[in-house]
Amino acid sequence: MADWTTTDAIEDLTGEAVTLPELKQAQAIIMLFAGTTTQASDAGLIASRNLRHLAWAVGWQAVWMTEHPDVYTNVDSTSFSQDGVSSSQAHANAHLLAPLAKRCLDRLSWNLAPLQAYKARTYTDTGTRDSAVRDDAQPWIPLP
Repeated sequence: MADWTTTDAIEDLTGEAVTLPELKQAQAIIMLFAGTTTQASDAGLIASRNLRHLAWAVGWQAVWMTEHPDVYTNVDSTSFSQDGVSSSQAHANAHLLAPLAKRCLDRLSWNLAPLQAYKARTYTDTGTRDSAVRDDAQPWIPLP
């Protein structure tokens, strides 16, 4: 199982040094959010463009995690307020995922295709998704 990036590549990208254990921790989190694994890339199933975004996501996540050591122990919340100052998260996983890593993950082809089809309105709506019997009768239509 090869890593998507190296500690040297992370330092070149971010200007910050990380350790191999920090890289491994970041990669595990990125695999969770990306919905893929290094085994898929080892098998040649991930395009080079997506591999670049995954490598960058791991790099930015690793650096971000060094400044957010509570990533494994924090408590989920949707807003913060202290001493009259309040804050809301930018997205549901802002306390777990580096902002630049999220941008890379949002640009993975499997995350873009449904959004592009929706924006272009070129998809075919098959109606309710609650009926397995109805779904079995529908032809499979790939996304554009």
